Amino acid sequence: MNAASVTLTATANGVVNYVWSTGDKTATTLVTSPGTYYVTVQDNATGCEASDSVRVIQLTGTDIAIPTAFSPNGDNQNDLFFPIVRTGSGVTIKEFRVFNRWGELLYNNPLTGWDGNFKTELQPTEIYVYFVKYNVPGKGDESKTGSFSLLK
Repeated sequence: MNAASVTLTATANGVVNYVWSTGDKTATTLVTSPGTYYVTVQDNATGCEASDSVRVIQLTGTDIAIPTAFSPNGDNQNDLFFPIVRTGSGVTIKEFRVFNRWGELLYNNPLTGWDGNFKTELQPTEIYVYFVKYNVPGKGDESKTGSFSLLK
């Protein structure tokens, strides 16, 4: 993330203490390098604690990245599989499809991520295939295909 930065923000109700893995003790922290960052929040009144983490990645030489796995288990972390577009790149997703290993189309929507369901049923842990077509300003349409894992 050369010369780039990202502000990470934790939110909690009540009067709380924040402790980031960066050492910051406020609701926000500014990071300038890729990595996994952790925050612990403690409620002053009850002493209850909660922790969370976020992974910051750097897109180099590309305007789009595709994860290699996701876990649609309802914990609000990696519950959706979708292309990650570099902020400020102007890239627009035109097509986004997910197929099972037999080539059956399970998902087809360029506007949202796949939640791991097909016909209201969570799909099994295995390898899936994606196709994404996107437009890069000044370059035109490009596409990527590959595989990823659904983990439970």
